[in-house]
Amino acid sequence: MTTSVSDGVSQALSFDLTTAYSVDRPSRIIVHDIIGSPDPAVTLQPAGLRTGRWQAIIGTDDALATKWDLLLNSGRVLVLADSDKPRIGMVFVVTDASTLSLDTDDGTVWLIEFGFQEVAR
Repeated sequence: MTTSVSDGVSQALSFDLTTAYSVDRPSRIIVHDIIGSPDPAVTLQPAGLRTGRWQAIIGTDDALATKWDLLLNSGRVLVLADSDKPRIGMVFVVTDASTLSLDTDDGTVWLIEFGFQEVAR
C-alpha cells in the first residue's frame, strides 16, 4: 500500500505503515421538538465531511521525519492519496497538534500522529 501526503508545492511524502486511522462524519440532521405534538420537525441534510486521527510509522530516516513535521505544521491544505484504498483519499487540514515521536522500543523508528478535518476540493 502506498499512502502519500502532499501540499501541492513540495514533494509528496509517504508512510512506511499506517497504524491507526479513525474517522467520524458528523450528522447534520436537525430535530425540533414541537410543543403539543408527539412528532418532531426534522430537517434532513447530508452528513458533514470526515474528521479524525491518523497514526503512522514514518521509518528511521531523521531527515524524512523533519520533512513530515514541517509539512504537517505548514498551515497548508494537504492531499492524502492511497493507491490500494482510494476511498481514504481526501483533501484535508491538520486540526490538532501533530505529534512526532520515536518508538519507545528501540528509539530508532519515527512515528507521526495528527488530527484532520476533510475540506471541500
